Amino acid sequence: MIRAVYRDGKIQPMDKLPVEWHDGEPLEIRALGCPLETGNAATDTDDWIYERGAFANYTGEMPPHVREELERRFAALDERGPMEFEPGEKEEMERFWRDLDEVGRQDMKRILEQNP
Repeated sequence: MIRAVYRDGKIQPMDKLPVEWHDGEPLEIRALGCPLETGNAATDTDDWIYERGAFANYTGEMPPHVREELERRFAALDERGPMEFEPGEKEEMERFWRDLDEVGRQDMKRILEQNP
């Protein structure tokens, strides 16, 4: 999947285009704000929850069946009780998330500099 933005009446890629593409390559473009109909509620729910497929960057309202599934999954986690960590595991996870956050910030900065 190639990510792009619509700006000033043109579609501008945010990712590198495949080298095998040539001028005039036919493309199918789908707006992320308009989820695709798949006809499979279970698949749709997982696609929403894991933010993949047509819902990878969707920013609209979450459908009721997805909210219900998330609530069901959270309730199942709550039933298991509080999370327990091995010695040093919590600190390692916090360090990982800080590093990942910094990678995201750098990527966003690079994207914004490329697409002023």
